[in-house]
Amino acid sequence: MSVSEGNNINTADACIKLLSDCINREKTLLSTDSINWGNLVDSCKRHEISCFLYSQCNQIIPDSYKKEVEQQYSAAVFFYANRTHVEKEILESLKEKGIDCFIVKGSKVAEYYPNPFFRTMGDTDLVVHRENRDEVHDILLSMGFHNQSHFDDRECGFMKETV
Repeated sequence: MSVSEGNNINTADACIKLLSDCINREKTLLSTDSINWGNLVDSCKRHEISCFLYSQCNQIIPDSYKKEVEQQYSAAVFFYANRTHVEKEILESLKEKGIDCFIVKGSKVAEYYPNPFFRTMGDTDLVVHRENRDEVHDILLSMGFHNQSHFDDRECGFMKETV
């Protein structure tokens, strides 16, 4: 770390270091005395990168912040497991009906992260043929999803309370 705030490591630099080291599968070496842990934990939470903080620094996170970071990490793991379960159910249901589809963007990109649950996201992007749109709509409704948008020629949004 080259940029510092007095004797403290700049929080933005610490976040970038965490991300870089994790992506490059390197150990993050930070001096515990030079970090403003409150700022770092808040910044990681705000930018949804607490998983990186926990993964890279769980041995040195002060006890006063450890539980909060562990909870954020656990929540990300739970959300990822739940989302992938629902995605699998959708893909299997559509395959049973002979409907070709595939997932793009966030869920697929997550496969390239050091841990897929590090990739935060709010939705799953599913591509289907236009001629299957109405049938997919009905299948998603039967699975407990609610239509959150108006049909148009390009996309339709669905939501499920448990996801």
